Amino acid sequence: MDSENRLVGIITFDDAMDVIEEETTEDIYDKAGLVELNKKEASRSDILVNGSIFSIWRVRLPFLVLTMIGGLLAGGIIGAFEETLEAIVATAIFVPVIMDMGGNAGTQSSTIFARALVLGHIDQKRFTKHFFKELLVGMSMGTFVGIGTGIIAYFWQGLLGLSVAVGLSLAITMTVATALGFATPYFLVKFGFD
Repeated sequence: MDSENRLVGIITFDDAMDVIEEETTEDIYDKAGLVELNKKEASRSDILVNGSIFSIWRVRLPFLVLTMIGGLLAGGIIGAFEETLEAIVATAIFVPVIMDMGGNAGTQSSTIFARALVLGHIDQKRFTKHFFKELLVGMSMGTFVGIGTGIIAYFWQGLLGLSVAVGLSLAITMTVATALGFATPYFLVKFGFD
């Protein structure tokens, strides 16, 4: 309204909803004690889109290096069955499955941790409790998938040694990947990385 009480503009429904959404989000973050984390994440997001190559590297490279280390650990587990790999060509069929399942389990755990942290579902002071629960989840899922894939390997290839190697590899890889996937973002946040 102007000085003569005339309408000089309008506020659209969309504009009002945007303001309500921003205010509600800010209130939720504030109640969860995550206002500062949200501001930091907004700053990091800006760096990832508009920053220099070096600043983008600083944000992204530590996670990729840790992921590579996790992959090498998974490869080491597969390497423990090297004799089986050399003796039975059929094991090559299952290597991608083992690697993909480990990667997927690790990615799930990382995503679950990051989302739960932002939403206030993870108390960083009680990280050990959350970690061991996630480790148990990874171990149980790995065992289930390992047994199932081991049975499939046995009926498909008819080799008991192969089915045991595939089943154990999957169970161990998924357990380790879940643990690393959950712990990695925790340590990155704890030490001030993205």
